Amino acid sequence: MTRVRDAALHCRRALELGWTMCHRTGTFPQPPPGRAPSHGCCIHSAFLLEWWLDLRVPEIAWRVAGGERTLPRQDGGEDEVWQHLWVTGSPLDLPGDPRMVADVTADQFGDLPVLVACLPRQGYRARVAPRQIERLREHEMQLVQTLQALVLESDLDRVAWASRMVAQAEEARS
Repeated sequence: MTRVRDAALHCRRALELGWTMCHRTGTFPQPPPGRAPSHGCCIHSAFLLEWWLDLRVPEIAWRVAGGERTLPRQDGGEDEVWQHLWVTGSPLDLPGDPRMVADVTADQFGDLPVLVACLPRQGYRARVAPRQIERLREHEMQLVQTLQALVLESDLDRVAWASRMVAQAEEARS
């Protein structure tokens, strides 16, 4: 479980840089005031995490899963229910139902920023059909590929690399 957590933490650090880049370029909106930086970022984040865990922890079969999570309201009003994606894993030598969950955007629901836990776990009941997840994968693939480069480039000067990416994205929009 430590290797999974370490890989997820590495992925989260790269994603935080990617989210900043995407917010600056308008690829997706800024999170509302008081919300976690991962707010609304679970789709591409889950696909990126699945790819990274496949590379770093190959003895486990990783799959993106999804369902509903409750988002606490900041103003004390009624909680909101949101669709959410995360990654599940099953050891290759123990096929069957997933045995663990990894989520690098759990902080948007009041959890730690990176959650790695055994299943079952409250809030992580898969209800999204696999074909719907594959449609999302196709739709998000270009952004996921950009973020893959960010994860792989993590040993370089991240600030300089992100600045170049933001400048290129802004040029492309002009």
